[in-house]
Amino acid sequence: MKPIIDISFWQDPRLINYDLLASQIDGVILRAAYGTSKDTKFETHYTEFRKRNVPVGAYHYILGNVSIPSQANAFLSYTAGKTLDLGLWMDVEDTRAGTKLSRKQVLDYAALVPSAGVYTSYYKWLEIMGGVYLTDRKLWVAHYGANKPKLPTGWTEYALWQYTSEGRLNGYNGNLDCNRRGTVTPPPVIPEPEPVKQKAQVYAWATPYVFVRDKPSMTGKIVGKNYPLTTVDVLGDGEWLTLINGYSMSKYYRRYAEGISPLPDPEPKPPVSGLLNLPHYSQNDPLWAQDKIGTSNFNIGAKGCLLTITAAGLSYLGYSVDPKQYNKLATNKGGYLITVEGGKRYANMYWKFPDILTGQQIVRDEYQTFASGKGWEQSANGILAKGKPVWCEVRLNNYQHWVMILGKVDGDYWILDPIDGHVKVMNYPYVYRTVSYSKIK
Repeated sequence: MKPIIDISFWQDPRLINYDLLASQIDGVILRAAYGTSKDTKFETHYTEFRKRNVPVGAYHYILGNVSIPSQANAFLSYTAGKTLDLGLWMDVEDTRAGTKLSRKQVLDYAALVPSAGVYTSYYKWLEIMGGVYLTDRKLWVAHYGANKPKLPTGWTEYALWQYTSEGRLNGYNGNLDCNRRGTVTPPPVIPEPEPVKQKAQVYAWATPYVFVRDKPSMTGKIVGKNYPLTTVDVLGDGEWLTLINGYSMSKYYRRYAEGISPLPDPEPKPPVSGLLNLPHYSQNDPLWAQDKIGTSNFNIGAKGCLLTITAAGLSYLGYSVDPKQYNKLATNKGGYLITVEGGKRYANMYWKFPDILTGQQIVRDEYQTFASGKGWEQSANGILAKGKPVWCEVRLNNYQHWVMILGKVDGDYWILDPIDGHVKVMNYPYVYRTVSYSKIK
């Protein structure tokens, strides 16, 4: 029996004799997407193998640091209209720091791409999922150097077994991932119905507006603005939406099908009372997201969580300022300590700078650290009891992140998360620092 191979842009089409390689295999599964990006060789590989009547499938390497709906939409758009006899597959293996997948993300993706099988290994599945999930899906398992594969918990049979990453076949002078059919033959894919026309609505929190650019890049010329709750037609999806008049970043929009009302935000709605009323600033607001923090190498969108919540907190305490203004003041008046690590310049905020900026009218008082990330609740409760917001250091994808606690209602802490400017239930289990400021009367 001939192997089934899986390849991506790493296998350069210029180095492949497709006639010879096609004669050596029973099928090929192509990487169609990495995150929201289309594999640059997907179309070429697809065309060449289809010409030679080789059964084709497509897989998607999904990431934990990119919107799951955007990734699912991208994969479906890249594979739409193609003949994929070996089906669609979701690659569940990323455990790298910064991009590691979570169980919830994998389950969310599976719900959005219900026809996708699962590619993984016993140990990757254990680390990411930690239990029995999605066992109704066909399994493509990776296990090298064994007489039979070790299956992830819950599966008793597999459709494909990737038994080596160092296979050699005539037609390509390099290593290839090789697979054998297993105890279950992947069923043929039923063609998807023609997609309905998509629309998108700007989220209510995307204030004051979202830019439309002449190309899908932050360097594109601004050609328009879409205001909160504006509805637009979507011609193409992905990290950037293709609109009639240009391109706009998809993270600011909720997508839905034509003729169907937009779904409500999946997050719980904040309570109508019991929370401090701070400006809902987002570090990714186009008005300041690209501004460099001080003289560092990083912009507010990438590293500006602390300065964003500080601007919101100072505004609540009576010193009205937005992140753009605060950054400019801190840059010009010595509000940052610039350090150099690994050849990059970082800007660290002086905690006492707000004291200086406001002429000692707003001063830092509480400042506690929690090495284990536990036991912070008493400090937060004490600060909230005084009617003040709580600056909190947490972890996002294993990196330092800052959020602001606005109150505690029915046992839940509610935060302003500067990633998107949303007020949401606190879902960061560990807090490593709590800080507060007081207004001097």
